[in-house]
Amino acid sequence: MLHVTDCLPRGSFVYDPIYAERGKHVHLACHLADSTGLDWNTVFPPWRGWVEAWEKFKAESGADILASEQPVESEAHGYCGTLDKVARMGRRIYVLDIKTGAPPVTIGLQTASYLAAYDGKLKSKSTGSAVIHLKEDGSYTFTAEDTPGQKLFHPTDFRVFLACLTVKQWEMQHGLWSPQNREEE
Repeated sequence: MLHVTDCLPRGSFVYDPIYAERGKHVHLACHLADSTGLDWNTVFPPWRGWVEAWEKFKAESGADILASEQPVESEAHGYCGTLDKVARMGRRIYVLDIKTGAPPVTIGLQTASYLAAYDGKLKSKSTGSAVIHLKEDGSYTFTAEDTPGQKLFHPTDFRVFLACLTVKQWEMQHGLWSPQNREEE
């Protein structure tokens, strides 16, 4: 089963091990803050601002976190992944993706795939996708698919994701790509 991020177009984001490490630890700290509780003494001081931004977002938005670091899969389409958060905000439920850097142009594809895999569990017509760009200074930017003027999400995102998935499945079938060579990309 392919992972969601394996299906996103190459070049849509730049992998940097330093940023990946920061993102991994900030995600873990946010998850702990939402579940078992976060011991702030365990947060690496240079990364504290990003975690504070998450806490500020929750306090200001009133977000009720329904799921955190939730594995999802679509057996029908043959992909899996781990969504960052599911949150109720007012009358809407959002699949939220947390970014510690600027959201890539593929964020809509990524969240649409998570939403499609998770939506059956929600049984709700009021679901949507959103991204929270956490910033080093403790601030954040929240952008949802229904944010006026936003350019990160499009109604065709899931169809485009499925097209990318189909291409990746074709590449695997013909020996042009395998999960073992994902680090080379």
